Amino acid sequence: MRTRSVNRISAALAIFFLVFAVTIDLYWLANHRRLPQLASSHWMARIYRAYSTADRAYYDRPGKLEVGLEALNVCVTPLFYLALLYGMLRRRPWRYAVQLAAGSWVAYSVLLDFWVAIVGGYPGMQAHTFGNFFQFYAANAPWLLGHLYLVADAVRAILPVLGAAREREMSRREPVRVVPSFQTARNLRQRARAAGLSPNYWYPADHESALAKGGVIETEFWNEPIAIFRGEDGKIAAIENRCAHRQIKLSLGQVKDCQLVCAYHGWSYDCEGRVAGIPHDLFGRPMPRFRVKSYPVRVRYGLIWIFPGDPELAERTPMPEIPELEGPNRWACIPFSFVWRAHHSMIVDNLSDLTHGYLHRDRQAFSDPTLLRYEARGDEVYCQYRVKLLQAPLMKGLLDRDRPGMDRMDLCFAYPHQWGNSAESVKHWILLLPMDGRTTRIFFLFYFNHVKIPFTPWHFPRRLMMWLLRLMVPLFIKPLVSQDGEAVDWEQQGYESHFDAPLAELCPVVPLFQELVVRKWEEYLASQTQIRAVEAAQ
Repeated sequence: MRTRSVNRISAALAIFFLVFAVTIDLYWLANHRRLPQLASSHWMARIYRAYSTADRAYYDRPGKLEVGLEALNVCVTPLFYLALLYGMLRRRPWRYAVQLAAGSWVAYSVLLDFWVAIVGGYPGMQAHTFGNFFQFYAANAPWLLGHLYLVADAVRAILPVLGAAREREMSRREPVRVVPSFQTARNLRQRARAAGLSPNYWYPADHESALAKGGVIETEFWNEPIAIFRGEDGKIAAIENRCAHRQIKLSLGQVKDCQLVCAYHGWSYDCEGRVAGIPHDLFGRPMPRFRVKSYPVRVRYGLIWIFPGDPELAERTPMPEIPELEGPNRWACIPFSFVWRAHHSMIVDNLSDLTHGYLHRDRQAFSDPTLLRYEARGDEVYCQYRVKLLQAPLMKGLLDRDRPGMDRMDLCFAYPHQWGNSAESVKHWILLLPMDGRTTRIFFLFYFNHVKIPFTPWHFPRRLMMWLLRLMVPLFIKPLVSQDGEAVDWEQQGYESHFDAPLAELCPVVPLFQELVVRKWEEYLASQTQIRAVEAAQ
């Protein structure tokens, strides 16, 4: 088997060291006892006489160490050089092992010679002058540096081979484990973890405040890239985030008037996804009728909503109705959102199953949950808990605990989102945007009707409640739900490693969540199959 091309520097070094070993080194080994007598008549002997001021062991005081090292350098090392050169000529892979051995040995012998000289106080040096030290180290440096280069070159070639071999060994020992798809899933949990959310619902894409006039933002719905832009007239539009020309992201471009302009060739798109303008030559062609997908858009509750599915269904598909957040008497609410690295079904399980109170033990958000009842009804799963809310010292006095039902929490997974209610005093909606199979954006709407002034029987006025929420959200609520984000991230990683582990779910309501997610995804896939069949028949 042949390997990569030969390193010419390594080949030149091997030739140089081989020639030196069988000429000058061989001459010294053969004549080391009579070099002073030969110095007057032979140029090689005169080389060693010139070097003798730095080390007389190589001229008139040879020792056993020097003779032994040179014997190896003359009788053994050249065999390595010859094998190395042959391997280089034939491009054999074993040459790197030979190169590593020869380079390591000679570099070690030079360092050993240095060490002996240092420990012995340079016994062969006639005078400890700068010139003699320079001559001693400079004469040996080419052997040290040259063989270290051979070592480095060999290691550079060997390490990738060892790495590849290790990867092959690891792949043999640990077969690749593929997380089951929806079609290959073997149980309810696996099917729920592979299911998408039906696009034929309204989903929040971003906060309205995140999109100014002339701005563009990007998002995704189940691996489908979407660009959302606001024209100079204030109208918001959502279109597929790719240019029909060269497929680059339209969100990299800019908004001009009421159109989104691609950053590459300047193609502009209107709110319906149609190519409205091409600034360059059309090469004699009429204006093409290219377009990309567009999405119905609404703005409500301070959020931008999109309908990723069939646009004809958008008008008759209801979106979450939250009358408490509209009108002059709307409740206090400050929306916020996170992107969590977890499948949306894990987030539903987490937010609707209050048995994970231990996770929030440091913040005492809730404790002692008891599941009172639960049921699946149509496209909803409802459950009710008796629970102690906000037990932390700084938060405990904010809830009016004398209100009937403050020890209860109603939760409902109203597909594809979730709402909660405590005594018509504290409510929430948790809205999901499934970006892909392991990434979900979550929008939190916590809204309050009554918040007590601690240690008094009175409540905060509505305006002051907004100021209070501006403190509570960053200091308490966001850190609290961030713990849930960390937990579902851990769960996602754990599931991908142990998706075939035995089921160990105790809470009876969790399978109902998963059954609903699976059923709705099956219904959507079946509807798409029917549409394709009709299109094929036509």
